[in-house]
Amino acid sequence: MTFSICIPTLNEAKYIGGLLSDLVNQTYRDFEVIVADCHSADETGKVVHSFSNQLKIKFLVSPQRGVSTQRNFAAANAKFDHLIFFDADVRVRSDFLEKLVINLQKTHPDFASSWLNPNSPRLIDKIMFWLFNFLILTPASLFQPVTIGAFIYVSRTAFNSINGFSPNISFSEDADLAKRLHHAKFHFSFFRHPVFFFSTRRLDREGRLPFFFKILTSMFYYLLFGPITDSSWFRKKITHEYG
Repeated sequence: MTFSICIPTLNEAKYIGGLLSDLVNQTYRDFEVIVADCHSADETGKVVHSFSNQLKIKFLVSPQRGVSTQRNFAAANAKFDHLIFFDADVRVRSDFLEKLVINLQKTHPDFASSWLNPNSPRLIDKIMFWLFNFLILTPASLFQPVTIGAFIYVSRTAFNSINGFSPNISFSEDADLAKRLHHAKFHFSFFRHPVFFFSTRRLDREGRLPFFFKILTSMFYYLLFGPITDSSWFRKKITHEYG
């Protein structure tokens, strides 16, 4: 099982090095990395190129900006049939891929995600993320698969069959991908392990409760009304930063 790890970037020089260092240290080595950048104004490209002797890595400039478009662009340039999508600020333990392979071989899903932990020492963050995993993501996955864009596994067959991420969706594009895969009868697994570590930088800026309220309300909006596009009234009520 060989992975193509796809990472969209926009001014991620401060964070992308951490994830790439984690990938260098993986105990499971069968993977390539594709970074789809969109004209970053910082040194994202320089940081990525500094790992060229340690990873099988490509740094590509996406023709258009947008997290969905850049993920699709990375996938289109991937060699292998097992796709992993990471956000640039994610962190993972050295055995992440090894444990992921074990779970994939046990359950044989077409797409999957896993519990997320905060990349933070704060007790309040650990409690809030545990509640989010246990009370929201795990129960929801029994009825309607939920994926978090920070980490998604999907087979190329499943991904291509629904034409990947919808580039016209500006928020909750990860939930939309999961919903369309589910409706297309592809099998989903939600793993307790391996966890990935979710950056709390947006929580630090926006505040813990406002951030989670935005995520939860967007999930309910999507379930009730459908995709959140730039013209959606809900989109006009929220701000969402990419990069």
